[in-house]
Amino acid sequence: MKNTVFKKIILSVIVVAVILVVMFVVREVAVEFFGYKPPALSETSQKKGQQIEVTLDSESKYSHIVTDKYIYFVGTDKVIVADSKGSKREELPIGTSNSVSKSQGKYVIVGDMDGNNIYIIKDTQIKQTIATKGRIKNFSVNSSGFCVAVTEGDMGKRNVIAYNTKGEEVFVWDSGNMLVLNAVIAENNKNIVVSAVDTKDGVMKSVLNFYNVSKSEAVATESYEGELISALTVNGNYVYCIGDSKTLVYKVSGDKKSEILYSGKSVITYEVNNSGIVMAFLESTLTGKRYNIESYTETGKKIGTFEYDYDIGYLDIADDVIAIDRGGLISVINYKGREKALIDPGVDVDDLCFMGNSSKAIGFTAHGAYMFNIN
Repeated sequence: MKNTVFKKIILSVIVVAVILVVMFVVREVAVEFFGYKPPALSETSQKKGQQIEVTLDSESKYSHIVTDKYIYFVGTDKVIVADSKGSKREELPIGTSNSVSKSQGKYVIVGDMDGNNIYIIKDTQIKQTIATKGRIKNFSVNSSGFCVAVTEGDMGKRNVIAYNTKGEEVFVWDSGNMLVLNAVIAENNKNIVVSAVDTKDGVMKSVLNFYNVSKSEAVATESYEGELISALTVNGNYVYCIGDSKTLVYKVSGDKKSEILYSGKSVITYEVNNSGIVMAFLESTLTGKRYNIESYTETGKKIGTFEYDYDIGYLDIADDVIAIDRGGLISVINYKGREKALIDPGVDVDDLCFMGNSSKAIGFTAHGAYMFNIN
């Protein structure tokens, strides 16, 4: 009798386990293949961050940027560098009045907007200081340390100048009647992409010019009437051209790869890596506040969508992980739009940046920074 009861209990446990496994598999299939969206998580996990050992001047304002090994706090007269363990490593002198910083690979570029100074930093050293002739309007750096500056020229024109790692000019272009918005140089140090606005004949259009440093004329030119393409980001052999209603993906040589349309939505912010592009949109056609986080491959194929009702204070991506602000919490979703974790950092995080493609992220606050593992 006892054996019979025991067998029935074991059988019941097995049946319940099988049912749970089947329910889990069905749910996963629905998520992965049929677009089912599980509800957002409500329970949070507490994660205490490690404080970065950096003291910032209370009277100074700092911006920040993160590479795969270092954290940079950028002021007007110095850049403070901390390593991946959270320890201060260096303090670099710079001279700016309106500093803006960007990065690519191991390189960081700090420019004085509307000034004339550009600083190229690698790890804990200033590798190059460049003084431009015209006032700086935009700039970028590639993963080899080559940089491009957009500067103000004569009669309202703008010049595009590319510099090598020695600070020598390797390419100069006069925009003529067009207003240059942005310019980038590819990782091969040869291909340059310029985005400009042409208002000839009273019609506004964005013009994408593709150059090779060894040639005086553009190797390819594309124009888009009524579209403002103000942002360019290079990743590998591709350049992402972010416009008002579409993102255009080209090979850096000028061959068009894909076109991502998003009419009726406004791009708030975006990030690019080897998996493609992740964009945050404001749904302007809906009442109230509704945001979409959408991910695409470089071929324009949509990977996933995540609907969101909170203000997006920050967004950053690592390998198959997206971190966004959710009312003071850190929401972690995958590229297919599924929320995987909801983290309470215990401090007021204003911005969050991953260190490369790792799960390590730096949360910046009003008075410092903390290191978190996001997984």
